[in-house]
Parts: sequence; C-alpha cells; structure tokens
Amino acid sequence: MSDNTVKTGKAAQKMEIRDSEAAAGNAAAERNRGTGGIVVYIGPTIPGVASQNTIYKNSLPTSLKKAIAEMPAINKLVVPVGKLAAARAAIGENNSTEGICFANTLEYIRQRKGE
Repeated sequence: MSDNTVKTGKAAQKMEIRDSEAAAGNAAAERNRGTGGIVVYIGPTIPGVASQNTIYKNSLPTSLKKAIAEMPAINKLVVPVGKLAAARAAIGENNSTEGICFANTLEYIRQRKGE
C-alpha cells in the first residue's frame, strides 16, 4: 500500500499511530535512556528479532532497530523498567496506545511470515 492511498476506519487509525510513532521515535529513545539504559520489550515475540519480555541494557540489537524502522509502533513496546507495570496493563486495553501498537506489531509479524 503506498503512502498516497487514502485510508478510512481502522486502517486510518493504524496509519495515524505509525505516523505519530515515527515522529516521536527520537523522543521515545530519549525517554528510555533516562532509566540508565535498561528497557524491556513487551511486544509479541518477533521471530529472529526480539522475544517478549527481553531486557536490554544501553542499546537495542540491530535487528530490533531495523524492525522499529519498518514498524515504528514497536518502539512504544520498548519501555523503561520503571514504567513496565503500567505499560503491561495498558496492552490489555484495546484503545490504549500500547494495545494498538501491540496489535499493529502482530500484523507486522503476519506480514513478515508472508514474505
């Protein structure tokens, strides 16, 4: 699907999250650095990229950075340890940013399997 395609409904909501995540990518990275560099990936396991609940210190692996570049919503699922409980609770809420990003990441995984 090209960036010029007009989207409505859920597709528009997903694109809005993607666009806002891309714009906020640097801010999110700065936020995560404020915790001594310890973050946890709380998204679904992405085969060959990241396992759910993996702890990272100081930096993310190249494979995860590449996945974030392809699907910026994944970055919202890399959370500072201090915000872990709240972020995990938010994943269960379908309308929360974390819940939407989790769903978008599941779709990203399905698309990767189809390649």
